[in-house]
Amino acid sequence: MASEKQKLLVPVDGSQGSLDVVRYVAEMCSPMASEVTLFHVLSSIAESYWDVEASPAEALDGKPVSVMMASRREMMDAFMDGARQILHDAGFPAASVHVIVQPRQQGVARDILKQAGSGYAAVVAGKTGYNPITRLVIGSVASKLVTALTDNTLWLVGGRSNSRKVLVCIDGSPATTAVINHVGRMLAESSAEITLFHAIRNPLIDGADASDPAIAQAAASREMGVRKAMLPVFEKSIDSLKTSGIHDDQVTVKVVSGVATRGGTLFAQALQGGYGTIVVGRRGISRVKAFPIGRVPMKLVQLINDQTIWVVSG
Repeated sequence: MASEKQKLLVPVDGSQGSLDVVRYVAEMCSPMASEVTLFHVLSSIAESYWDVEASPAEALDGKPVSVMMASRREMMDAFMDGARQILHDAGFPAASVHVIVQPRQQGVARDILKQAGSGYAAVVAGKTGYNPITRLVIGSVASKLVTALTDNTLWLVGGRSNSRKVLVCIDGSPATTAVINHVGRMLAESSAEITLFHAIRNPLIDGADASDPAIAQAAASREMGVRKAMLPVFEKSIDSLKTSGIHDDQVTVKVVSGVATRGGTLFAQALQGGYGTIVVGRRGISRVKAFPIGRVPMKLVQLINDQTIWVVSG
């Protein structure tokens, strides 16, 4: 059973997407085991002025910066009151909900990254925020967090989902231990339904004749070998979750084989099974350090709509 509260950093911008992020935290996290910091970077000048102006204040034609900041601050104060109320209604004690509204220093994403270095178990952000271009797959701040937040776990909330079902992808790599430990800490006192999932890719090379008995036998042998190798991984993962306080009836196991891509298969499983959350390691077995995030989590980041993806570092 988790003995200390897990600290969550929740960057918000006042948008509807930010409210969905707060609601997700309220629905998924145990109020007695979590501590939430609502964080906003307050810019006195609209972001568009920073695009082309070396000194943005000069582009305001004498309009007082203080008036613009006061208006923005008033709006965010009202938003924070509503966000706190959502958490309080879910059972979070007032002492477990903190609000930080700070002036823009280096930039929104960089200010969030700096704050994230203060010992948070996860950063929980919306996939999109205030953005009129709704066809964009991911917002600019979220995109920067996905690639730059390598030392923290990122929860990226795609939208509103009422599902408490969690699909946890494990593969036997060192990342699996970090994934299971994070799930155990964060969901130890929740009622989440957890599925430990592994996808076995099709071993046949392009153009191979699957009807050839020798090729078919080799493919079947490999699948049996992978399933056998995964058994102790599943057993160890279940034991770890039980030690964290997650009950036996909350955990199931699923293995699928013959898939073309893990990322696409995970997303399809999430849709078919009604999962609201997908959990993956930042990097899998290859762990190529030149890339800050692996192919599977990056593909899922692009695909999710109403789901939430946890990209676990470690």
